[in-house]
Amino acid sequence: MSKDLKIMGYLPKKDTTCKLYAIGFPKAWKDILIKAEKLEKPYWNPTYSLPTYALKNSLETWLEGAVSLSPLKISSDDSKWLLSCEREMDLEQLSEHLCIWLTINYLDPNGKYKNPQVKKLIEELIDEIEKNGYETLKTLKSVEEVRLFDDKGIPLENYTFQAFSILINNALMGKSIVINNNKLKLYYAGRNHFITEVIEEKGHLFSYGVTFSLQTIPPKREAILLCDCSIHRWISERSVNNEGTRRNPWLNKEKHNVHIFQKNCRLYKLPLYQTYKKGNEYYWLDTELNYYNIYCGESIPKAHEFIADLETYAKADNPMLLSYKVGMSSNGFKENKIGSGLSVSDKKDIYDGVLAHIKDLVTELDDIDSIKSNKNARAKLKLDNINFNKVLEDEDKEYFADRLFECLKEPKLNIEVYAQDHNKACAEKIIEKLQSILKDSEQIKFNINYCPLGIMGDRLDSDKVSGSLKRINEIDKLLPYADELTVAFICLEGADVFKKDGGDPKNAIRIGFALKHRPTQFIVPWEREVEEKDSQLENSQLENRINSTITSAFEDMLRQLGYLRGFDEKLILNDDALINNSTIMAMHLFTQVNVAYGKARYLPLCVEMDYKDGQIYVECDAFSKPRVLYREAYYELAKLSMDKDFEKKCNDAAKSFFKHKILGWKRIYKEDKSLLLLLEADGNTRSLWSGITDGNICKYDYEKAYCPKEFDVGDKDNSYKVDLNDTNIRILRIRDNAEVPDYYNNTLADPENNKFSSISGLFKYQDVYWAIAARPNNSDYKKTYTQSKISNPFNRFATRNIIEIYPMQLQKNDNPNEWVHLTNSLRIGAIQFDEALSKPLPNHLASKLEEYLPEFGTAEARKYNFKN
Repeated sequence: MSKDLKIMGYLPKKDTTCKLYAIGFPKAWKDILIKAEKLEKPYWNPTYSLPTYALKNSLETWLEGAVSLSPLKISSDDSKWLLSCEREMDLEQLSEHLCIWLTINYLDPNGKYKNPQVKKLIEELIDEIEKNGYETLKTLKSVEEVRLFDDKGIPLENYTFQAFSILINNALMGKSIVINNNKLKLYYAGRNHFITEVIEEKGHLFSYGVTFSLQTIPPKREAILLCDCSIHRWISERSVNNEGTRRNPWLNKEKHNVHIFQKNCRLYKLPLYQTYKKGNEYYWLDTELNYYNIYCGESIPKAHEFIADLETYAKADNPMLLSYKVGMSSNGFKENKIGSGLSVSDKKDIYDGVLAHIKDLVTELDDIDSIKSNKNARAKLKLDNINFNKVLEDEDKEYFADRLFECLKEPKLNIEVYAQDHNKACAEKIIEKLQSILKDSEQIKFNINYCPLGIMGDRLDSDKVSGSLKRINEIDKLLPYADELTVAFICLEGADVFKKDGGDPKNAIRIGFALKHRPTQFIVPWEREVEEKDSQLENSQLENRINSTITSAFEDMLRQLGYLRGFDEKLILNDDALINNSTIMAMHLFTQVNVAYGKARYLPLCVEMDYKDGQIYVECDAFSKPRVLYREAYYELAKLSMDKDFEKKCNDAAKSFFKHKILGWKRIYKEDKSLLLLLEADGNTRSLWSGITDGNICKYDYEKAYCPKEFDVGDKDNSYKVDLNDTNIRILRIRDNAEVPDYYNNTLADPENNKFSSISGLFKYQDVYWAIAARPNNSDYKKTYTQSKISNPFNRFATRNIIEIYPMQLQKNDNPNEWVHLTNSLRIGAIQFDEALSKPLPNHLASKLEEYLPEFGTAEARKYNFKN
């Protein structure tokens, strides 16, 4: 057992009940909405739901207690259309809310509904709701006492997740918690999020944030309430210009939420906008302002009045505060210097403070097991320790060249360094650094050359898609095709330099060079005026910075080439070591991919990694060849991004992708070959492979722990079950998102001064594993264990995230701990990072390929033609 690791989560009490209020949706109103759809869209599919998504979002945001809004369909049972927990709905407010939604959705002259008959129908419906909405809805309400969890702690209904969160919200709203001896009141900010009262330090304002979400733990789907903490930084005033007067802030064409603290311990968020066509006017969006007036009723100033007097509203008894984001100090707001992150002591105080108020609803988790490694699966892979920032000995250069040849299987590597004339000195410095690292060997030769970038590096004519496509065409004419293995380092100014009168050419250069068989690595030139400083110390610092910049670029280019660090030969000699006997595969899903010739919802691919042989492959059914080396994938992706059939090819590749892969691997991986498949689970992945959801995992019959009799490899619409036992396939699911709990170390290294110890390793709770990487040797991480945010608000704090690893499919004789240790150990080894990654290396490598799927635009591209 490990009492050191404290998970920031609570277990809901199994006998929890709530009073559930329901409102039905009147059939006459639904019939009018259906008629409107048919009038506007003659080919409307009657199996589709009515467009109530925006209504759902707004009701969940504004209507206190709302937990569920059911879709409206022709055949739907609407008797419990809207559900509310522990609070009877105000039918007058609900009627007003419906009228606002109908006006926005159907009567907006710039909206999608143009048919005058539709507008007449909706106007009549609004008139009916305004006159009789309360009485009509009153006849459709009901209430019942419901249980939220079964005897095993499993949620009984879909509404359980939000209903239980509302019970938590009710228990906490207006209560106080003590953080580092400071008593702070909690304001409910909606969406299961609380914000403390404002703390001021030397004119800089901040609050703590606490968010709750009810999640589940595999394989039983037991519920756990997660508690996640954050810091909110606020704008206290406008900045002052050189003349000493307040500047008029610029919102940078973005929506910014103003947080309005209320006496009832509620906090409402009202979006603030700015128009640039009428004297830079500020305004509230009418829709949100109308909702605010319905549910709050307290008057608020005009938007321009708020901006003009930020200081007064920030310090009022019920403050109005604008969130501060990095960079806003350049837009007319005073910089907020409060540091990011929370300390361990802050997390502990928040966890304990919350528990004191919700102890009637939850219990704490049992102790967590600490899992030790063994020789078959070490906790940490021992890899080569070559440091390109230092001067390499000849022995290291020879080792690196030999390892690079093992990974590339090519006798020659051409390196081209591109720059425009004014950046030629930077290019020469890059060449000098590369020459200090690369030494010809018997197996591989290096050829390093300077190449003029010329007009290829100029600002684009336009920041629209046409500007990028024009540049790609220009590169096609100017750059010869690379017949040998060739890479390109490109000196190019940052995006901010290209903002005015055109566009940043970086993505266009990346794709243009890739189509000519050159992966690219960009380096922002260092400032020449800084380089010319006379101080010896400053010159030394500059030299180190330049050296570090070039080294980082070189290491990332090695990643693009598919370079893998060499590892300890003792592992290779140990026949039982899992890493020596396993093909390691990561499945990855790119989503909402928007390129020049269309937009694809999904693009799945796999990355296969073999440390022993130094090879990395990519499999994707949308490529011209279904299996290519990692370094060739950039060309395939660039070519795919310029394909006019992009959307179709991606959709075809996504169809039954997981099913076809698993069935193919089942035939291949039997007695002698072993496959370790690592899959990141999020909402998108689960929509394509529903068998990996907690909801399906809990339904499997198991021959043994982690060995389901049948595994569902179909999608949400088409189940397909397959028996993977007695194969050599292992499938492990990884999560590192908001569905995974936060944590802190419960052990004090110095009790008198409230200083905590750091914690790392592999841990197990019931059947699920949690992994925490070692703390980096960084001051932001060190201070996290010894200080509090309130006492040191300007310091930055950081901790390593926790990841969840769950073995969905193992074999009967497996030791689960070994396979999880192997998975966790694969977070080490990225050539660019000495510390552990947030995910295993093959998953990291897969995600990095997205840089060759840049977003240019859509239909405008179709008038251009390219040779693929």
